[in-house]
Amino acid sequence: MENEKMIGTAQKLDKVMQVLQWILIACTIVLILAPIILTIVNQVNPDAIVNSTIYTVRIGSLSLEVAPEYAPTNSSILTPLWISMSLLGSTSALAMFLCLKYIRRILSPMKLGNPFHKDAAQNFKKLAWIVLATGIIRNVIQIASSYASLRIWNLFELPQTDVIRSVQASFDLEVGFVLVVFGLLLMSYIFRYGASLQQLSDETL
Repeated sequence: MENEKMIGTAQKLDKVMQVLQWILIACTIVLILAPIILTIVNQVNPDAIVNSTIYTVRIGSLSLEVAPEYAPTNSSILTPLWISMSLLGSTSALAMFLCLKYIRRILSPMKLGNPFHKDAAQNFKKLAWIVLATGIIRNVIQIASSYASLRIWNLFELPQTDVIRSVQASFDLEVGFVLVVFGLLLMSYIFRYGASLQQLSDETL
């Protein structure tokens, strides 16, 4: 009875993962096409506004409105847009697609009633390396995008006044993904041990 319940759950999860894969493919295409379309629009009509809040800079919960004469041009805004939307978005979507792929591989033997398949541990380990690589790449891209935005908006060159004496930038790194990596590696060892016990049980029978 429990085995049938596991099989049914694995089959349902596999269908959900398959649908999510197609959604991610569509999102990746949109993320790649959006900056391309905006670049073409900028080439055809350089005066077109690519952002309704073109004069607003957001730093965390703080919003700064820049005078129109100091606002950057559309062509310069497209640089961080390419970095943030294309690279960051598509990288995240690709990583999630690969993660779903290996999760489906883990679910595949479960649909047949064999949760501790010999390949499950390796698939968990691959998931861990994908999460690790994605976390590092996201941090690098976010830092590059933020620094590019600061340069484009000339925030480092704000006038020295009695209120603002200097502008400094510090970047916070996301490290939460490291815990996910450790968790996946732990699952890898657990499933490898379970596969060994399963093989020993099969040989005994």
